[in-house]
Amino acid sequence: MSTVAKPTPKRELAIPKFNQKSNFTPQWEPFIAANLHMYVVPLAIFLRRARELDFSDRRFERSIQIVKKVFRVFDPNVVDMINRHLSGDGAYSNLVQHELENLGAFAPPTTGVPLTLESCKPHMHGLLEEIYMQHAKKVRELNVVERSFARLEGIFGKGVVSGEEKELTSLLERAKLIVKFPMDYEVFPRGNRPTKGASSATSGDAGQPVRAQDGLLTDQGRVQIVRGIAKCNPADVSFDGDKMHAIVGTYEIAILVKLFLALSFYLNKKLGWMEEVEADVGGKKTKTTKEGKVIMGVRLRVNLRFLADYRNIIFLYFVQYIYFKFWW
Repeated sequence: MSTVAKPTPKRELAIPKFNQKSNFTPQWEPFIAANLHMYVVPLAIFLRRARELDFSDRRFERSIQIVKKVFRVFDPNVVDMINRHLSGDGAYSNLVQHELENLGAFAPPTTGVPLTLESCKPHMHGLLEEIYMQHAKKVRELNVVERSFARLEGIFGKGVVSGEEKELTSLLERAKLIVKFPMDYEVFPRGNRPTKGASSATSGDAGQPVRAQDGLLTDQGRVQIVRGIAKCNPADVSFDGDKMHAIVGTYEIAILVKLFLALSFYLNKKLGWMEEVEADVGGKKTKTTKEGKVIMGVRLRVNLRFLADYRNIIFLYFVQYIYFKFWW
């Protein structure tokens, strides 16, 4: 009776973590010297294109993991070896020369500005700027409940605020090492943090397009953008309109969103607390609310949409469980 051998299950390749200790040894040096520009050129290309990654709330974690995988290659010892061989001080200069001969016409130019890790500074800064602006935008748009969860998660070093800032700090430290940013380097110097309305200046200073008082671009501002003289700040992009009508978020249950919005509109109508609406006043569109329902600058309105957030449901269930378990 013949037996059929069972196929050996494939072993999944374990991807090392960003902060995991590198397995680097000095024996790597000949390999690095023989493939020197295969470290530098792909990094330069990646940094130029990495700003096209989606660092918005939906894709932030996935995109940041891609950046971290690339940065992890550049261990401090690897960076030191690359810099020594690029400057011609390495012990395997013959291997570097042999690589250039093999590359032939595809070899990096040897005249003009030499290709080094330090020459990638502008693109590294642009990538970090994009990441930090998207993170600041996400934190700024957290609602009250989300901020409470963020503070709770921050106790354990996790969450949107504490967790991501810790992650970005380690990413920044590795970036400083790779392109030799100064130790006191900051993506946004103090006093110039990305904030809402950061590019609403009407003068067009600091690379910002000229805007009218209402924040819209003027003709001059449009010309500046077309010519590449100025650019808009992604940190200024925010939801335009009533957030009660925003699309269903990844953290919301669609059917509950419809249910609680319908209930909110019913209660607002019964109480006379109508939602903010657009009105045409003298040919100009403006936002207004029903008379007598704005008290001390605060507009009264029932908005139960937060109950459609599964995180809030879990939290409320947890509170209810604790209450009935220990105090009922």
